[in-house]
Amino acid sequence: MADPTKGIGALGESSELLNNSGINYLLAIAIDEYKNLPPLFNPVSDAEAFIELMIERYRFEEEQVTRIFNGEATEPNIYGAFRKLIETVKPEDNVVIYYSGHGEFDQVLDEGYWIPVNAHSGAINEYIANDTIRRFISRINSHHTFLVSDSCFAGSLFSSGASKNVSKRYERDPSRWGLTAGRKEIVSDGKPGMHSPFADALLYRLRTSSEPLGVQELCSYVVEQVEANANQSPIGEPLKVDGHKNGQFVFHLKKDETRDWNEATATDTVDGYVRFLTMYPAGAHTEEASWKLAQKKDDILSHVEYLDAYPRGIYQRQAEKRLAQLEDERDWEETLRINTIMAFRKYRESHPKGTYLQEADQRIHALLGGTSTPPPPPRSIPKPATKPAPQPVTQRPAQGASAPAAPSGLGKRNKLILFIGGPLLAVALIIWGLGKAGSRQTGGGPWACTNFYDECKELRNADGQLYYFVRRGTVWGLVTDTGDEIVPPLFEEIYPFDANGLALAKKTGKYGWIDWQGNPRISFSFDYANLFEGDSAKVTLNNRSFYIDTDGQEKTRKTTTTDVSEPSTPTTTPSTPPASPASSVNNNLTKLVLEVSNSWDDLWKKADLSWDGCKSYVPEVGCRGRYAAVKRLASLKMLERITGEPVFLSGPHRGDLDLMNNTSFGYYNPKFLDKVFEFIQSLNDNPKLIQALQPFYDKQLKNYIRVYALARKEFSNNQELAIKYKRYIESGKPNASIYSLGNEIDLFMQEMTSKGYDVYEASAVPSFWVRRTIDGTADQFSKIFGLTMRIFDQDLQSERRK
Repeated sequence: MADPTKGIGALGESSELLNNSGINYLLAIAIDEYKNLPPLFNPVSDAEAFIELMIERYRFEEEQVTRIFNGEATEPNIYGAFRKLIETVKPEDNVVIYYSGHGEFDQVLDEGYWIPVNAHSGAINEYIANDTIRRFISRINSHHTFLVSDSCFAGSLFSSGASKNVSKRYERDPSRWGLTAGRKEIVSDGKPGMHSPFADALLYRLRTSSEPLGVQELCSYVVEQVEANANQSPIGEPLKVDGHKNGQFVFHLKKDETRDWNEATATDTVDGYVRFLTMYPAGAHTEEASWKLAQKKDDILSHVEYLDAYPRGIYQRQAEKRLAQLEDERDWEETLRINTIMAFRKYRESHPKGTYLQEADQRIHALLGGTSTPPPPPRSIPKPATKPAPQPVTQRPAQGASAPAAPSGLGKRNKLILFIGGPLLAVALIIWGLGKAGSRQTGGGPWACTNFYDECKELRNADGQLYYFVRRGTVWGLVTDTGDEIVPPLFEEIYPFDANGLALAKKTGKYGWIDWQGNPRISFSFDYANLFEGDSAKVTLNNRSFYIDTDGQEKTRKTTTTDVSEPSTPTTTPSTPPASPASSVNNNLTKLVLEVSNSWDDLWKKADLSWDGCKSYVPEVGCRGRYAAVKRLASLKMLERITGEPVFLSGPHRGDLDLMNNTSFGYYNPKFLDKVFEFIQSLNDNPKLIQALQPFYDKQLKNYIRVYALARKEFSNNQELAIKYKRYIESGKPNASIYSLGNEIDLFMQEMTSKGYDVYEASAVPSFWVRRTIDGTADQFSKIFGLTMRIFDQDLQSERRK
C-alpha cells in the first residue's frame, strides 16, 4: 500500500530564475514508483500539471523543459541534469527546479536529502544531500533560480533562523529562492488521483493569476493556504546559496492579446490597462486601452499621452474636450490659491471660454473694493475692412533690435516627455545663455498686424518708434505700425537696419544687404555673413572668410573677433564658419551665460508658451517651456556660429530643435560636445562667475541635471534598449507611449517621482540616454553632466561624502 506521506526524507529546493529578456528553463524531477521504498500517489501527476501550466500559461517552451520521472530519476541522471544547466544557462536566463518525491533527514548530521528512485531505505550514501543541491544551484549562472520542493524535511535547505517575512524584492536584481512543502517534518502526498496539499495550493495560485506573479507573493499564498488546510508548514524564502542579490523571479503570462484584453476590460482598473499597454504597445486594442486608461486616471498627463500617441484618434475630440476641462480646473484652483487681481485676469486671458469667468469677474470686482459694477469681459478689436493706405517712413529702426523668431514649421503632437533636446538645453542654459529678451508676437496696434500677416514681431528704434518684422508663409519683411511695408515679405531672413542704412538679409540661400526700399545694396552672393561692426562685416564665400566694406568690397581688418551679438534667424542653418580660438569661444559664451542668468525672469515672461510656441500642454514643467523662452536667443545656428561646429551631424533639426519628429532624432557632433566640455572646464578658473551663476543653477537646473545623472548609470550604453529603440524608430509606425521601451522606463519613473523629481523629465531622460548610446556620445554627455555637477552641485557632493 502506498505511503500517504513523503516522509522517508525528501527535501525540495526552489530557486527563482526568470527574467523578462532571457530563456526560462524548467527541470522537473518526480518519483511515484520507488524500487526499494513505499510508492507515492501524486508526484508525477503534480509535476506534469506544473509543467503544463508553465508551457500553456507562462513564458516557458517545451524545448527548455527537462523531465526526469520514476525510473529515470537515478542519482547519475539527476546529477547530469544539474550539470547540463550549469553548462547551458546564461546570466540573463532563469531556472525553475521542481522536485516531488521522498525526502529524508539525518538528525545526527542535521542534513536533509532527496531520495533517488533506486536508493535503499537508510542508505544515506545513496541519497542526494541538500548541501549538494545548494552547491549545484550556486554554480548555475542564472539571473533568477526558483526551487520548488514537495518532499519531507525540505526545510533544511534554508539557513537557520531565516524568516518568511522577507521584504519586497525587485525582478531586476538576481535571486535564489526556494519554496518547500514543509520544514524539517513529514508532509502529505494527498489522496490518490488528487494533488498534494502543497501542489494544490501552488497550482491554484498560478492558474488563477491574471497578472505577473512574483515569487514572494506566490510563496506567501502557498504558506498561508497549506498551513490552514494541512498539518504542515511550508517555507518560502531566499536560499542559503551564493548569487542571491535580493531580487525575485516573476512568472510572466504568455502573450495572448485577446485573453489579456478581456481580462483588462473585465477588471476595468488603471493597473489592468497599464499592464496591457506594457505588454502590447502596438496591439489591436492599444488605442482603446490608452483611452480607457486616460478616462480612469482622469488627469492632464494621461489625456496628453493619448493625444500625442493618436493625434487623429477615434477619441480625439473627447480627449481634447476633457483636457481643456482639466486644464481649466487646474488653472482655476491655482488662481484661487494666488487670489490676486492679476491672477484672475490671467485666468480670463488663458481661458476665454472657461467655466469660471463670471466668478473671476466677481472676485476681481471684490478685490478692487466692490465700489463699482464689475467690468465686462474684454472684447477683441474688430478687423478693418481694408488695409490702410501706406504712410511715409519718417523713422528708421535702431541697429541691434531683435530679429523675428524662427517659424516653427514643426509637425503634429508627439509624446510630451520624449523631448529630443532636453539635456542639451539644460547644459545650454548654463553655458550659452541667450542674450537679451527677444521680440514678442502682437495682435494689437491700431490696424492689427496679425490680420494681414502670418506672424508679427515687434521692434522699436532708438526714438521708441514701433515697427514689425512680419512673415507671410516662409518669407519675412518689415512694416511700420501703420501697415506701411518698408520691405515687402520677400526674404528668408532679415535683420534690423544698421547705422549705414543697410539690413542684412537672406534670399535664395545667399546673404546680402538691402536698403530701405528693399533694393540690393550688396549682392546676395555670400554663404554666410555677420552684421556690420562700424564699416566692416565678416562674410564667408566658398569656405573662405574675409571682411567687406559698405560697398561690398573686400578689405583688411585688424580685429578678428567673431560677432556673437547677431540675432537668431527663422530658417535653416547656414554653412558653419571656421571655429574661433578656444579662448574667444569661451569669452563669448561667458558673456552670454551671464546675460541669460540675469535676464531669465524677463525671458520667461516674454516666452511663447502656447502649444505652437513650445509644443507642450504643460509648459511650466519640463524643458520645453524653458527652451521656448531661450530658443530665439540661443538657437542651434547661434551655437554653431559661436563654436564653429555644427551641433548635429544628422537628424531632423534644421535651424531649430524639431520637437515633434517621432521617426528620427539628431546625432550629436562629438566636436561640438568637446567645445561644451572645454567651456565648462574653463569655469574652474573663474570662481566669481561660478558664484554669480550658482543661484540660477540651483533654481532652474539642479533637479533636471540630477535626474539625467541618475538615469545615466542605468540607461547609458544599454545596448539592448538601444537596439530595441532603433528598431522601434525604423518601423515607421512609432507609438509615442513610453511603454515601448519596456518596464525599465516605468520603474525609473516611479523611483524618480517618489523622490520628488518631475515626472516629465523622469520619463524623458531614459530615452535620451538610449539615443546617445546609438549616436555614440553617451560618454561625452556623462562627462559634461558630471563636471557641471562637480562645479555647481555642492549639496550633492556633500551628501555623497557623508
